[in-house]
Amino acid sequence: MKVEKIFTPMSIGNCEVPNRLVVPAMVTNMCPEGLATERYIRYHEEKQRVVGV
Repeated sequence: MKVEKIFTPMSIGNCEVPNRLVVPAMVTNMCPEGLATERYIRYHEEKQRVVGV
């Protein structure tokens, strides 16, 4: 599978993003009181591992 295109800039309206790995805002309910928890940190580590960037 070719993935070169996901690392190229693109425009969304008037906004240019540096790559196509855009994640919209979402609720994870993993940060009570607005503080990052170990579970939330592991969540992002796993996302990074899967994408491999």
